[in-house]
Amino acid sequence: MSPLHAPDRPRVSTQGPGAALARRCTRWLVPVLCGLGALAHAQAPAPAPASVGEGAARAWIERLQAAATRQSYEGTLVFSAGSVLSSSRVAHYALDGQAYEQVEAQDGRAARSYRHNDTVVSFWPDTRVVTVGRRDETWSSPLRAVPQERLQVHYEARLLGVDLIAGRRSQVLLLAPRDEWRYAQRLWLDASSGLMLRADVLGPRGEVLESSSFSAVEIGVRPQAEAVRAAMRRTAGWQVMSLPSLPVRLQDEGWSLAGLPPGFQLTGCVRKPVVTPASEPRTGADVGQALPPGSRPETPAPDTLHAVFSDGLTRVSMFIEPRQPGRPAQSLATRLGATHTLVQPLGDQWRLVLMGDVPITTLRRFAAAVERR
Repeated sequence: MSPLHAPDRPRVSTQGPGAALARRCTRWLVPVLCGLGALAHAQAPAPAPASVGEGAARAWIERLQAAATRQSYEGTLVFSAGSVLSSSRVAHYALDGQAYEQVEAQDGRAARSYRHNDTVVSFWPDTRVVTVGRRDETWSSPLRAVPQERLQVHYEARLLGVDLIAGRRSQVLLLAPRDEWRYAQRLWLDASSGLMLRADVLGPRGEVLESSSFSAVEIGVRPQAEAVRAAMRRTAGWQVMSLPSLPVRLQDEGWSLAGLPPGFQLTGCVRKPVVTPASEPRTGADVGQALPPGSRPETPAPDTLHAVFSDGLTRVSMFIEPRQPGRPAQSLATRLGATHTLVQPLGDQWRLVLMGDVPITTLRRFAAAVERR
C-alpha cells in the first residue's frame, strides 16, 4: 500500500481487490475489525440500562476478538463514505486452526482476492494479472490481541443498547476517545456469536464519517477451504507477479521518530514493491483514494518504506519514498470519509505519505516526528 512502474507492465495493488476495499474488508475477516457500516443514518439503537457498566463492554470486546478468528461466515459487505458507495462478497472460513478468506468486489473492476493463512492471491480481470504475496503482521488489525488495559487508556467503552443489523439482533458498543488525536468508533456485534456486523467511524460532533455493514450475512457456515485453495491455483492464462516483502527497522534505514501522538506505537515496518492497476488512479500509498475525482497522482519509486502505527484500535500508515526527478515539492492534504491523507516533501530527496482514520492534526503530528538520521 512503492510501485514497480514500467510502461509495458500493469500496476497492481498488493492490498487485495483494491487497497481501499481490502482495508475495509479485512476488518471483518481474519484480523479483528475496527471501525466502519453502510446504513449510516439507520434508526438509533435503544439506550442501554443504566446498570450496564464498562466491565460488560470489555466482555463484548473479548467476544468480538474471539469471533473474528473462530467463526466461519459469508455475507455482503457495503461500505459508504460521503458519495462513495461500494459492496463486496466476503467470506471467512476457520478449519483445523487454519484461516481461509475470499473477497469479491461487486462493482468497479470486479477484482477478487483469496487468502490461505498468510498467502494472498489477488486477481485483476481488467489487466489479466495475478499478484501473489504474503499477509504480514503489519496489516493485522490492532484489536486482534491488544490488551484491554492499553485500549482503556485512550478509549472509553460503553454499551449503547440493542439493534437489528442484517436481520440479526446486535449489541451496540461505543469506543469513545479520551482526547482529540483519534475518532470514536461505534460497533454492532452479533448477539449470539459476537461477530462484527457493522461499524461506524464518528467525527468530533458524533457525525458518521464512514460506515461499513453486512447487508446480509450467514454465520456458522460450512468451511469451503478446498474451494478457496482451488481458486488460488487457477492462474492459467494470467500474468503472475510475485510481491516480496522484507521486514526492516526504521532506524536501520536511517530514520528516527520523536514526539509521536500519544498512544501510537510502531507495530511493524517493511520494504516491498506495491503496484497499482493502471486503470485505478492511486499511488502505491493509495493516495488516490483520498484525492478529488479526476485526479491522478504520480507513481512513487519502487523502494518505499511502509511503517504502521497503532493506538490499539486504529492504525496510521507511513510511507517514505525517494522523490522522483521532476516531481514538484508540494504538500497535499485530502480526506475521504474518515481517512485523511497527508503528502509532503522530506528535505530535497524524500517524500512522506501518511494515511489513517484519524484527524488531520494527528497526521501532522506524525509528520513533525520524522527525522533523517
